[in-house]
Amino acid sequence: MGGAAKQMMHPYDDLSMTFGQMTELIMNISLGKIKAIEKVDGLNIHWYLNERNEPVFARNISEVKSKGIDLNEIRARMETHPGGVQFLEGINAIAERAKDMRWLFSRNGKHWINTEIVSHTNPQTIKYDYNALVYHDLVKMNKKQNRMISCAR
Repeated sequence: MGGAAKQMMHPYDDLSMTFGQMTELIMNISLGKIKAIEKVDGLNIHWYLNERNEPVFARNISEVKSKGIDLNEIRARMETHPGGVQFLEGINAIAERAKDMRWLFSRNGKHWINTEIVSHTNPQTIKYDYNALVYHDLVKMNKKQNRMISCAR
């Protein structure tokens, strides 16, 4: 994850981990001794539904702070983006699903859905069998930490 979601923790972020511990972790993963959930390999985007039930998007903290950008603006921005095709597939799928969605949260950019756009035809690293939207969490901005935090309970 990146963008508005910020960084996902990686083993090398633990500065107290020794080289031996890192080696052991890698070996245990490769031998299947550690139960884990696959990290979804896609493009991260945040969105919410405004008062007209239209999706508003954010790819980074600056866009979250400004309450996001509308569907037409993000479509225009993605036309020349290196991941544009995959982003457009995802935001168009979100917009289509939004037509029938009942949004129970604030419509002013306080609550966001952290979503991963996975593309079968335009993979990042992992080749998936089908396109998907993976909804990670319902989040809101924590201004003190300058990052998104979970508000789902």
